[in-house]
Amino acid sequence: MQALYAIFLLFQAYISFQLILPLMLIVLSAFRKLKKLPSQDFGRDGSETDFAVIITAYKEADIVVPLVDSLIKQKYTKYTVYVVADECDTSKFNFTNDKVKVLKPDGKIGSKFKSILYAIKNFTHEHEALVIFDADNLVHPEFLRVMNRYFKEGYKAVQGIRLPKNLDTDNARLDAAGDMFYNYYDRRLCFKAGSSSALAGSGMGFDLNLYGKLLKNKIIVGGFDKVLQAEIVMMGYRIAFAPAAVVYDEKVSKGAQVVKQRTRWLNSWFKYFLKGFVILGTGFVKFDINRVLFGIMLIRPPLFIFTGFSVFFLIVNVFISPLITLYWSILLILFALSFLFSMKQEKADSEIWKSMIKMPVFVFYLFLSLARIRRANKKFLETEHTKLMYIEDITGKEIISD
Repeated sequence: MQALYAIFLLFQAYISFQLILPLMLIVLSAFRKLKKLPSQDFGRDGSETDFAVIITAYKEADIVVPLVDSLIKQKYTKYTVYVVADECDTSKFNFTNDKVKVLKPDGKIGSKFKSILYAIKNFTHEHEALVIFDADNLVHPEFLRVMNRYFKEGYKAVQGIRLPKNLDTDNARLDAAGDMFYNYYDRRLCFKAGSSSALAGSGMGFDLNLYGKLLKNKIIVGGFDKVLQAEIVMMGYRIAFAPAAVVYDEKVSKGAQVVKQRTRWLNSWFKYFLKGFVILGTGFVKFDINRVLFGIMLIRPPLFIFTGFSVFFLIVNVFISPLITLYWSILLILFALSFLFSMKQEKADSEIWKSMIKMPVFVFYLFLSLARIRRANKKFLETEHTKLMYIEDITGKEIISD
């Protein structure tokens, strides 16, 4: 009985630490300054990195066209776009730009990881780095220019910032609010504090040699970005965060989309979170803040899970200890303030603030996704994308390619 109570107390300590972690990152990052990048567009030596830009498309030919259009309009010259058209109707593609190569596999691939490998095997020439996008993304015209500056400074892995492409429903706005939390704490502050930015699944770039070494002889089913970031940090590299390299990502509009998407994401977290303990332990042994902070971040449960446990512990302790009840109350208030602070720092739209009142409904969808997590192991759960938008719809002005 005493052993069970000890485990109960330890688990409370673990969850309570997650509530104060954002505040710790604010404090740690305040004492560090980021290395200043050169002001030139193309690095200190004035040269361009040769980028392979990979788009993984699965059954979504229509949504790819605006993304390719935004890439053609990049204020950059040294890149080639590879569209992996997995189960796509390529007759809808009418790309005349020489920079765009459409790759049509003979059969179904059904995996983002395998689609990237397929693109690499079909490169038209040797590239220096690759950048990965999802079919529903749109890319700011300065994206590659900004990414190049980081690679020229020696970074081997760089994550751009993902901003919402659409804010048309409460679900989309609340989805965007969650992204703001992760952008601020897991990417911006984690990198500034001396650790690595978390990868976001798209809008991320890698040195091609490093990418090949990391994934050599590996077969990854789901959550390949989770594996990739863990391997990069374990090797001692820092993943840079590039807040000026903007990617616009479609936010889920319907409840069913939320459930399907989060089921896939939760499955990836449960599959790979133990890697965080290995990274954390290695960080302590090597006195490496990069590994320590990143390991702590990897073992943190999704927001709705640890806040749900926090509320549960608050209620339970009402009947056990008034002092511990007060402790949980204070921590929950501090976490709520840190969440709202991230929204303010990331300049949340007024409509996002108004949608916060609908958060309980959104959290209900998240718990539904937790209940259905086993489905993600049985089949590929793709998220339907429906927002057919062009980059000018977001920037508000016509963009002419160089």
